[in-house]
Amino acid sequence: MSLKSISLIACVPALAGLAFVNSAVSQDVDSTATPAVAAPAAPAVTIDVLKARAGKWYLVDENGAPTNELVSEMRITAGGNAVLELLFPGTPNEMITVYYQDGNTLMLTHYCVANAHPQMICNSASTPERLVFDCNGGANILDANTGHMHSAVIEMGDADHMKTEWTFFAQGEKQHGATFDLVRVADHKETK
Repeated sequence: MSLKSISLIACVPALAGLAFVNSAVSQDVDSTATPAVAAPAAPAVTIDVLKARAGKWYLVDENGAPTNELVSEMRITAGGNAVLELLFPGTPNEMITVYYQDGNTLMLTHYCVANAHPQMICNSASTPERLVFDCNGGANILDANTGHMHSAVIEMGDADHMKTEWTFFAQGEKQHGATFDLVRVADHKETK
């Protein structure tokens, strides 16, 4: 007798038992009942908030006027399913953040010069005026000691103003943060 035949013989009683259990269970189930499924809650914040921010964003000076320092360039990509943010474009510190919707959850993945790629979730305290993202793991983050961006906050001003704050963690705690007051300006001359 081959190993294949032995395996088949051993499986037949188990399959017969499953068929019996399945028929017994199905006799107790009301086939006319509709299962109660709750409709998913509408998200508080969607990718549309960030789509409205597409454009070039410059650092502002102490008087609120735009400088020539291009900090962020945001564009809609992937058929409208994602927003790509290029941070410090054309510089040695250039980074990418991709914002996207996962079901009802707004998320981001940040591709950092620190070679960590944290994934963050827009938390439930967020509103369309203030997005708060918290780290939910990611790539190249071996443990709490690995340096990585751990949180991000985007505060929407009017249509052409926003403030972003990024917090960097290493050794299991906050190491530093970076805050940028930005203005969107069309056809503005930037420096690199």
